[in-house]
Amino acid sequence: MKVAGMGIGSTGGHGDNPLRPGTVMGGGMSQVVDSPDEARKAARHTIKYGADHIKLMATGGVMSMGDEPGAPDLTFEEMKAALDIANTHGKSSSAHAHGALGIKWAVKAGIASIEHGMMMDEECMDLMVEHGTYLVPTIIAAYRIVEFGKYLPAETVRKATECLENHGRNLEMCRAKGVKIAFGTDTGTFFSAHGKQAYEFELMQKYGNFTVTESLVAATKNAADLLRMSKEVGSIEVGKYAD
Repeated sequence: MKVAGMGIGSTGGHGDNPLRPGTVMGGGMSQVVDSPDEARKAARHTIKYGADHIKLMATGGVMSMGDEPGAPDLTFEEMKAALDIANTHGKSSSAHAHGALGIKWAVKAGIASIEHGMMMDEECMDLMVEHGTYLVPTIIAAYRIVEFGKYLPAETVRKATECLENHGRNLEMCRAKGVKIAFGTDTGTFFSAHGKQAYEFELMQKYGNFTVTESLVAATKNAADLLRMSKEVGSIEVGKYAD
């Protein structure tokens, strides 16, 4: 396992606790920061306790309440401060990011991968090619929310629908431009259970016209490269964890 611990997000952003003041049950998924100094400290705190990876909440999300997927949460300066710590300590990084502006800031700040990227524009793609940033499309996360929408809050379904609307077209453009793609699923979201992630392969072919080979390479060679594990996994070679 390569673990990130708690992500780093902002007040009111994706991963923050949405419960009213004074409510003590539950908690957020992120360390909440509101300045570059706080972001820097959160990254150091995460690394101190053994994380292999720094995860940032760059934009709003689908399952969180009171934010919008297209809106940036962390500023460029906050992300840059956290990623300077991650990169100088040799840690990998990823950004939960749907909206185009948040994606651009994260890429320019030095992020290794964009998770979701469902509302990106062509400038995002060009920047990702320029910086060698990976995209992890996680189609299944939004797809299952829309598919089982009758059981879920209307706000969640609305946001997932908006995120999924242009995702297939954007993925085709990413492939054409040479954006690096790694397989990932965001498993654990609504109606996307552990052990059922293989459906993402079918969705990659349906939404982005990925070939079978491209899908398999995304899940093996590319994923190993993104996780900085290419010497151990990702291909069947002598000395690697395969037989």
